[in-house]
Formats: sequence, structure tokens, C-alpha cells
Amino acid sequence: MGGMMIGGLLLTVLGWLLTLALIGAVIWALLWLVRRAGGINHLLPTVSPSPETSLAILQRRLAQGEIDLEQFTVMKERLS
Repeated sequence: MGGMMIGGLLLTVLGWLLTLALIGAVIWALLWLVRRAGGINHLLPTVSPSPETSLAILQRRLAQGEIDLEQFTVMKERLS
């Protein structure tokens, strides 16, 4: 009877090892396919940033000190 219990235990452990190996093989195959396709970024949709408006550029230049308030006012009036 002891031999049957050891045999059953060995089959159970072997079954779990084969299951883990199968799961590992599936994960490895999926990762390989994703890498072969160009990575995960290739699968995600890309969102391009909206272009900066003329007024936003003008405000940024004023904030950075590239232009003074008088130049800002004149240029802002030209944009309108």
C-alpha cells in the first residue's frame, strides 16, 4: 500500500510540474510573439500631441523672458 501512495504522489507532482511547464511555455510564446511584432508599443494606439497654438507660444515666450510685455501686446493684436 505504501508503494501506491508514493506512486500517486509522484504522479501528482509530475502533473503539477507539467502544468507549470505548459503555462510557462504559453507565456514565453506570447512574449516572443509580442517582441517579434515590434514590442508592446507597436500594439498600442498612438496619440499625437496637439500642436501648440500661436497664442500659447507667445505666452510661453513672454513667461521665459524672450519678449517683453510691449512686444507681447503688439504680437497678440496681430494674431487677432
